[in-house]
Amino acid sequence: MFQGYRQETLDFLWGIRFNNDRTWFQAHKEEYLRCLYEPTAALGEEVYDRFASKRPKLGLDLHISRIYRDARRLHGRGPYKDHLWFSLRPGKILTWVGKVLNPLFLICLAALLATALLRPMGPLDAAAPEGTFAQSAFVGGFLEGYNTMDALAGLAFGIVVVNVIRGLDVTEPGAVAANTVAAGCLGCGLMGVIYLAVAVVGAQSRGLYPASSNGGEALLAIARHYFGGFGAVILAVTVTFACVKTAVGLITSCSQTFCELFPRGPSYRTWAVGFCLFSFGAANFGLETILAWATPVLMFLYPLAITLILLSLAGGLFGNDRRVYLCVTAFTLPAAVLDLLKALPAGAQAILPLGGLLEAAGRWLPLYGLGLGWVCPALAGLAAGLVWRAAKR
Repeated sequence: MFQGYRQETLDFLWGIRFNNDRTWFQAHKEEYLRCLYEPTAALGEEVYDRFASKRPKLGLDLHISRIYRDARRLHGRGPYKDHLWFSLRPGKILTWVGKVLNPLFLICLAALLATALLRPMGPLDAAAPEGTFAQSAFVGGFLEGYNTMDALAGLAFGIVVVNVIRGLDVTEPGAVAANTVAAGCLGCGLMGVIYLAVAVVGAQSRGLYPASSNGGEALLAIARHYFGGFGAVILAVTVTFACVKTAVGLITSCSQTFCELFPRGPSYRTWAVGFCLFSFGAANFGLETILAWATPVLMFLYPLAITLILLSLAGGLFGNDRRVYLCVTAFTLPAAVLDLLKALPAGAQAILPLGGLLEAAGRWLPLYGLGLGWVCPALAGLAAGLVWRAAKR
């Protein structure tokens, strides 16, 4: 916390003005840190926290100047400044993520996938479909797609993409929208190609390897098959880049969102650190445990996210009427809760008295057995919302 400057600060600044050499500075370096640098940093952090909490969309970074002068610009002056300053300026981390981390991730992944596609382990039909894919490949793939969390990330990253575009001096609303749509289309196209290539490589690997419990194990087996021990390194680098870029985007967007939701709450930096610590702790439970508990949450969130996205895209047809949004969400929510309860781990279901409720849902709710029990309620909510809108016109 900034508590002001003291007389020692002025004494140090006068001292460096008249004794601007390395010997004097080294003898008073602790005084510089204690009396000048640390108070200035504390002041800068307080100003930053205030701006970040009030204007999180600006994406500001705090920069504190150095006491050392640029050796190329001394012009007869001493090697040290007799002042210190701080500044708040737009951050470039997300631009850096897009220009550096994403290309590195794509290069590493392309090396693995290209090798696997050029030297396939077996035919595409090397193994018969199992589980939900044997009953309905579309529904199985649709529900497995929940685990990618792309739709949820799209909602969260939307604000980040818009802010980055604005940070590139694109300010006209139509141009911002057009660039956002172009970025979304490009991202969807690339992700579609990546998912298709991964699916093909995974299917071909069944010619030599049994089904893995999760995609991480399957990719590790494929990488080791083609590159030996070095394949694990390639996969580790690929996953690291993929996770870092995703983590940066999620932590940034979530912190900005929570600052807006709770303007009098914690600062942007506090939210960001909190999300980092929570994620670090959760990651230590292992992928299988995370998936076991994440799946019920995704089964609850995805129906709401899908209906929200579809309503937003088609909002022009009903004037983006709030009543339509309200009815669809109200009808979808109970069905999403039932999907959550059905997807709970077996241990949790054994503790909770859910047997009768889930059996009744299976009998009376269409498509519930497939994991799509929210579809019919959502359509009923859409019809109710449109009728309500027509009745009020």
